[in-house]
Amino acid sequence: MNTNIFPAINSEIAFYNPSNFKITLCELSTEEFFKINDDPKDLQSSIKRSIILHETRHYIDHIATLWGQKYMLKFGKAIDTRLSLDYLNYNKLVEYSIDSKRLFYKDYYSEIYSTNRFKTGDKPWLSKTVIAHKFDNNGNSDPSSPIIMFRFTKNDGTEEPIARVPLSIVSLLETNSTFEEIRTRAISIANQSEDVKLVEHINFNRELICDLIYNQNLAVYNVAVHLTANVFHIVDIAKAIETSSVFATVALNMPSELINKMYINPDNYLAWKNEIPFLIENFDYGFIFMNLLYNYKSFYNREIISVEDILDASKLGNYEQFYDSIVKESDQILNEIQSQNNFRRIFEEEISKGRQLFHKLGVGFEKITISRALYELKIVPHYEFSDTPLFLKGYDKNFLYKNTPHNTEDFDEWAECSALIEDEITSFFEIRGL
Repeated sequence: MNTNIFPAINSEIAFYNPSNFKITLCELSTEEFFKINDDPKDLQSSIKRSIILHETRHYIDHIATLWGQKYMLKFGKAIDTRLSLDYLNYNKLVEYSIDSKRLFYKDYYSEIYSTNRFKTGDKPWLSKTVIAHKFDNNGNSDPSSPIIMFRFTKNDGTEEPIARVPLSIVSLLETNSTFEEIRTRAISIANQSEDVKLVEHINFNRELICDLIYNQNLAVYNVAVHLTANVFHIVDIAKAIETSSVFATVALNMPSELINKMYINPDNYLAWKNEIPFLIENFDYGFIFMNLLYNYKSFYNREIISVEDILDASKLGNYEQFYDSIVKESDQILNEIQSQNNFRRIFEEEISKGRQLFHKLGVGFEKITISRALYELKIVPHYEFSDTPLFLKGYDKNFLYKNTPHNTEDFDEWAECSALIEDEITSFFEIRGL
């Protein structure tokens, strides 16, 4: 078992697939899963639990936030369009594919300049926020598609470049999942004897600093944490991750009807005045996250992060109003999914579970832990273990197109078909315009 505390970013160990709602735990057997809580003090078991919760949080963010539900809806529409060969509406395939690309912006916008690893004693990186323009399909800079970038450089007088990464949705998602991971590890360490606790705490902090936060290969994942620490001058890395997660979740739950009402202090973006309207129009989640942070600066309290104050600082109404706006938009999404022709029951089930979880967790997922919410609602995510038997039926493209609409409730059938569908959608996206 790899004992690195952040292995979930490595898809060879565990990953969540948003195309089929399945969590794959490559190095965990079914038996190990059911024994995972037998000894709460066992450090190796806590590492395994942290991996499970990391990927489970990805799943919950997908089905229980407004961002995730809108993404599901676009996928559902893309499936219907592709399987019905509705050529006049193939723009829906492009909408979904572009949203998938926006998770990372990794095709060009992330660059790593240095291979030198951060060591204990090194000074924290310097960072600079810049606004840039994405490229259109013809390779031209597009002023209507701004992108927020972070440049990291060494803090040794040379300002040698380390990495350039975008503030993308994936950073918000990884902030949330990493928070679940470190909380699990921290609880286990706190339950150890004093001598073990001291050693584990030192090792834990070293891993947080050297293997996560100042790891240039993971910069695209943790840039949101860097921004949070810089805005609030947080030195404690674990606290920065926890704080960042609350703001990330509120950002992912931003209702469409409220984004134009969000307060924006122009003094925070003097060089960006031409880009701000497009960031709002494009529903740039990185910008929403950043703006929530900036607006909260005068409210910041190191002990308590209040979701009510986050909303108040950005003039987004009170908690109940914001909550009701989320529910209203979620209702609309569910109504549209219920008119879906293919795999409707699969999508209905997932979004219904997500809505239940949202009511338990709250706007910033601040009410109870995700583990508690899953337990109280008796919701079990779709886990696949290292010894899970695969009963593949060998579906092919002919099966997809000849058997529409697909009304199956069989999750295994859906999971097998979803990979074929994703390929069909991707293939069109790659050849469009040629």
